[in-house]
Amino acid sequence: MKTVLIHTCIVCLSLFLILGIPFLFTDAFHNLIHGKADATSSASVVLEQPSGQYIVLINKARHTNAENLDTWTRFFDGKEIDYLFEDIVCYVCQGDGLGLSMAQSYQSRLPANQMRIKIVDPTLLFSKADHGIFDIVVMSKEMADAFHAETVSQQDGVITITVKGEAS
Repeated sequence: MKTVLIHTCIVCLSLFLILGIPFLFTDAFHNLIHGKADATSSASVVLEQPSGQYIVLINKARHTNAENLDTWTRFFDGKEIDYLFEDIVCYVCQGDGLGLSMAQSYQSRLPANQMRIKIVDPTLLFSKADHGIFDIVVMSKEMADAFHAETVSQQDGVITITVKGEAS
């Protein structure tokens, strides 16, 4: 009986070393522990737009199809759109809670996983945006003013949409 118990302990310890420890360092384990749900397990409820003023920047170079570009422009302007077979990455400034709320509101109106939100340091984001290395940027008017977003919004390849969010 003692050898069976020792053998079982050795097998369990080996399995934990081979499978368990690598799993502890994965994003899946991190999200499981911190309660972050992915798009498939979260509720698909449309979030209301938060109140305030927001700036949406769309990079024309990333949307070469004119019809898709027009559709995204209408979408971020608050109009209803048909289904679009194009995924986007929406950048939000770190520390811009209002901008993140607005981005999440937009994300909730799209099919699962069509819009990915990336939170980025504002200095890095505007540096990338100055060089056209972005897809979509959503930020509050306050953040745009603080980081002089007009340098990006006045570029030829950028569509700027000013949105006034009104909570009901």
